[in-house]
Amino acid sequence: MDPSALNFLLKYPSRELYDGQLAKREPNYSEPVNSSGSPPRVYSVRQQARLPQELFDHIIDSLSEDRQALKACSLASRLWLHRCRHHLHRSVTLYHQNCRIHPSQTKNISLFLTLPVVSEYTRELHLEGKTDYQQWQHNVDHQEEDDGTDLFWKVLARFSHVQTLRVNRLFWVSHPLDSKDRLCTSFPSVTDLDVYMSDFADSSEFLSFLSAFPRVSRLKVERVFWCRSATEWYNSSGLDPSSYRILPPDATPGAYLRRLQVQHCDVHIMVDIAKWLATLSSPTINSLYLSPPDGDDFGALPLYLRAIGPSLEHLFLTLEFDTRCETLRQGKLSFSQSFISDSHFILAIAGLESCSRLQSLTLSGNFALGRKFVKAANIFWPCVLIVLTHTASRRLHTVRFECQIEDLEASALSEVDALLSDRAFASLSDVIFVLVDLKDKDSEETMGILQTYLPLTASRGALRFHF
Repeated sequence: MDPSALNFLLKYPSRELYDGQLAKREPNYSEPVNSSGSPPRVYSVRQQARLPQELFDHIIDSLSEDRQALKACSLASRLWLHRCRHHLHRSVTLYHQNCRIHPSQTKNISLFLTLPVVSEYTRELHLEGKTDYQQWQHNVDHQEEDDGTDLFWKVLARFSHVQTLRVNRLFWVSHPLDSKDRLCTSFPSVTDLDVYMSDFADSSEFLSFLSAFPRVSRLKVERVFWCRSATEWYNSSGLDPSSYRILPPDATPGAYLRRLQVQHCDVHIMVDIAKWLATLSSPTINSLYLSPPDGDDFGALPLYLRAIGPSLEHLFLTLEFDTRCETLRQGKLSFSQSFISDSHFILAIAGLESCSRLQSLTLSGNFALGRKFVKAANIFWPCVLIVLTHTASRRLHTVRFECQIEDLEASALSEVDALLSDRAFASLSDVIFVLVDLKDKDSEETMGILQTYLPLTASRGALRFHF
C-alpha cells in the first residue's frame, strides 16, 4: 500500500464526514483585509475539503491491491463505499466438485446469498474444481438432501453478468449432460475465458463448451486434455457416453476471438485447436501465444500461421524443456545441437515470413528444470537467430527476450545485435530484455553489460530492460 495515498484520504475525508454536528465545531479562516477595505471572505474547513469525488476514486484505485486498506476506507464514508466495493468484490472464487459447492465454502456462500449487492460488483469469476473428491464423499452426511448442488446453482445465477471466467480443473467429462447444458447457458456475457487443467472427451466436445461463449475475444487454454476420439475416451474411462455434449449445428465458436494463448498441451491437441481456427471464415486473431509441451514441438506453428493469416500482429513463443529432464540427465543426446539442427523446427519457423503485419515478437527462454542439465544460452540464442532471420515484417517495432541474467553471453548477443541492425529491422524501436530474478541493486551493472554486448542497438536508443 502507498502510505501517502491513505494519509491523503485521512487528511481530506469526503464531504459527508462534515455534515451534522461536526461542521459546527469547525474553525474558520479569514483572508487578510484587502487594500480596498472590503470585509474578508471566510472559509471553513468544510469548504476547503470539498475535493472532487473523482480524485478520491483515483486514490482508492491506487489501493486496489491492499484489501485491508480498502476495507478501512469502505467503513470511513458512504461516498467511498462504491469505489471500494468495486475492488473488493471484483473477483470471486467458487470451489466446487461436479457442480456442488465444496463444504469449505458452504457457510460463506449461504451468507453471500443474503447480500445480493456484492455480486453486482463482480466482473471476474473463478470456478475452482477441488480434487479431494473421495474424502469429501466420505464426510458427506447422506441423510441430508442438499449436498451442495442447489447452493451451487443458486450462487452461480448471481454471476451471469461476469465478463471474465477462469475455469480450473473442470473435469467436463464427469459432468452429467444436464449439468453441462446448464453451465453452458450461465455466462452469456463472458469475453475473457481461461481453461486450465480440464478434461474433455474429444476436440468436438471442447468446441461445444466454447460455443457457450460466443462473445469471447481472449482465450487461454493450458494443460487441457482430450482423446483423439470420444469412443476412445469412454472405452478407457468407463464413464457414461450419454453425457457427451454434441457441438450444436452452425455454432462454430471464435467469431470475435482476438487473442489466443495455448500452453503445455499435447501436440495433437495443439493441432486440433489449429484445425478449429482454420474453419473460421474470417479470423480476427491478432495475438498468438504458443508454449509447446516439450519446447521443440513447433510442428503445429505453421498450421496456426496459415489459419490466422495476415491479421497476426503479436507473437509470443516460449521454449521450455522441463519435460525432457530424464533424457538430459542420462546424457542420451547433445540437446542443443540436435534441436538447432532439426530441420523440422526450421521449417516450422519459416512460416513467419508470411506474417507481414507482425508488430511485436516475444521469445521466452526460461527452460524451467532443463537448466539443471543443459546450458540454456546454447539453445536459446541460436533459436533466436533462426526466428529473427525468418521474420520479414516491415512493421515490427518491438522484440522482447525473456531470459535470465546467466544467459547474457557476449558472442551470442553480438550476433543478435548485428542482425537487429540490418535494414530489415529499420522500424524497430524497442529491444526489451526481461530478466528473471534480477535484483534492483544489480540493475545498473546489467544495463552496462547489455550496452556493451549490443552497442548498435544501444546507439539507436532502442535498448530496454525490465526485471
